[in-house]
Amino acid sequence: MSTMVEKVKNRISDPASKKIGACFVFSGVLIIYFFLYLRRNKKNLPFPRCFISKFINENMTLNELFEELSQREALIVHCSTQAKSTGTPLPGSVARAPLYYPNDMITAKGIFETGSERLCCSIIWPKHSDTWGDIGLVVKPHNVGSILDVCSHDAGSPSDATLGQGYGKPFTKDAVMETFEKSSGEHNEWGIKGAEVIGIFVKYSDQLPIVATQTKLSDRTDYDPTIPDQIINDFRCVAIGEITSSFPGLPILTFKDGKIVEITPTHVLPYSDT
Repeated sequence: MSTMVEKVKNRISDPASKKIGACFVFSGVLIIYFFLYLRRNKKNLPFPRCFISKFINENMTLNELFEELSQREALIVHCSTQAKSTGTPLPGSVARAPLYYPNDMITAKGIFETGSERLCCSIIWPKHSDTWGDIGLVVKPHNVGSILDVCSHDAGSPSDATLGQGYGKPFTKDAVMETFEKSSGEHNEWGIKGAEVIGIFVKYSDQLPIVATQTKLSDRTDYDPTIPDQIINDFRCVAIGEITSSFPGLPILTFKDGKIVEITPTHVLPYSDT
């Protein structure tokens, strides 16, 4: 029996056997990563420097994301755009005429709550509040799977709004950190499908938000009666009281002195979501 044990020990310690064993381990790691790659189906997923570090980076939980946002006084927002598109809708999205405030945000709120489509959002914080508009929804993703893609700049449009995704990266700790480190001079974009709306964001604490609207040409003070009357795209300011009426029960938030604060029709107050 001792002879057999010695043979086994010698086999294990044999350099050739070690090389074969190492090859099997390495091959197994490659196979596991390959199937994870296919499962995620992310064409832009970079090959990691090592499987373990990539596995760790991919395991950012939703609570860890919320903690990161809280530490940075950051919000996830979807804004009412001032430029209204009249183009062909994406596959999987509902064909709609251009919506104007507050109907655009009311519609988006319903889409977030049902998780029926991917919507574009931005991560903003006091030193980086670049968005597509002056007012928007503050959202809290339902789960990690609700975050379809993450990009530190404009991620483009997905080919199918029901499936996602844009041209950002998968949701990982590295991608989140990249958003905070590289989002400078332009808005970033996260594609989110399914979220709770927890507030309304206004971009400026010292002036009213401006939104797109439609108006009759004849209603303008500079109207020239020789020009035929028509409906035109225009802009208008939105009072805080109007926001409160359109979205009852939701706090109105902005940034002031490096902090998230809540706005009421007459006051600016410290804000906490706890």
